[in-house]
Amino acid sequence: MIFVTIGTSPYGFKRLIKEMDIIAGKIDEEVIMQIGDTDYEPRHARCFRYTSRDDILNYYSDARIIIACCNRVNFNGTSPQQKSNISAKIKRIQGSF
Repeated sequence: MIFVTIGTSPYGFKRLIKEMDIIAGKIDEEVIMQIGDTDYEPRHARCFRYTSRDDILNYYSDARIIIACCNRVNFNGTSPQQKSNISAKIKRIQGSF
């Protein structure tokens, strides 16, 4: 599973979510996206706006790849092993789209 997250910023990220939706329609792997206030609803991926920290950690653990458009990932309350496992999966999006 590929997990895409834009974090808790009050701004959406339509370009990322739309491009990942296009990719989701072309691959056999499940894509789940946390879309925040983005004004685009994916058609080829499961999505949600916001959820609990525990749910996010579960998505992190279940994902093969994490695409994170955020300044940092909050690891408070996770073990060093969990942090290491999650960090290895993160692909940060930098620059403008």
